[in-house]
Amino acid sequence: MAEAKKTTRKKTTRAKGGRPTVFTEEVIEKLQFAFSNDFNDREASFYAGINPSTLSRKLNEDEEFFNKMQPFKAKTRQKAKMVISGALNAGDVRTAQWYAEHRMNDEYSDKTVNDVNSKVDATVAVTPFDGMSKEEIRELLHGE
Repeated sequence: MAEAKKTTRKKTTRAKGGRPTVFTEEVIEKLQFAFSNDFNDREASFYAGINPSTLSRKLNEDEEFFNKMQPFKAKTRQKAKMVISGALNAGDVRTAQWYAEHRMNDEYSDKTVNDVNSKVDATVAVTPFDGMSKEEIRELLHGE
């Protein structure tokens, strides 16, 4: 007797309306990986093989999913801060100088910040041609 061939299916849940969700475990893992590596939403959606508008809609409409993705979106910043902190703790003078110039720029930066707040009165000059059509101007200038 021949045995029936077993097939494995991806476990998917069906959304209301009967359509399977695109947010399978595999897609969610790819999104988490992408966000952990500082991909933006568009890049992450392409990496995971889904439409960017589908991801955007899911993030906007599903608070639980949104909250689940946030820690992955923060990982690159956290890694960078840990590397900087490690370098500072190891006494790296160049990192300390960079940190002081960028994070304590009011005290240590060589850059000058110009804060310009002023109003500009932008009145439009009135010309003798205001209110005239192109044809009227053409006739006046060329005598047509």
